[in-house]
Amino acid sequence: MAAKSRHLLKDREVRELLTEFTARFGVDLRAVLEAEPKIEKIDFPKSTLLIINGRPLLFRVGGETLPTLLFDELLARLPRLTVDMGAVPHVCNGADVMSPGVVRVEGSFEKGSLVAIVDERHGRYLALGESLVNSDDLRTKGRGKVVRNVHYVGDHVWNAAKSLR
Repeated sequence: MAAKSRHLLKDREVRELLTEFTARFGVDLRAVLEAEPKIEKIDFPKSTLLIINGRPLLFRVGGETLPTLLFDELLARLPRLTVDMGAVPHVCNGADVMSPGVVRVEGSFEKGSLVAIVDERHGRYLALGESLVNSDDLRTKGRGKVVRNVHYVGDHVWNAAKSLR
């Protein structure tokens, strides 16, 4: 996947990104990284990757800024869904998470919240998704889609981020 352009964000753009990030996740990016962020932007055909202090940690797609699966410091703060090993290949191919595949729900969240999806055997991050139900309903729901997959291992953002490491 060829990048269209790569450049450092201006101070104003960095301030706007930090404000947006704090509003969306309720976390100060400076505190998470324990440093003042230096942010580069790389435009790809389908998304924009944001390199923070040399690490591909955020991406923009469809006007929304989200963490990559490589942003462990932030992913550890998100609610987490553990899926059974039968669901893993489907989630890693971009499928939405179905209720029968969820074996554990950690944390509480509302419909529309960002959640991390991990496998039951190793606890590795497989995907990020937008919850289609709140955590209480998810614990009792027996069937149907419960999370819309927005970023997963092997998608174009993952491949772009891994190519930079």
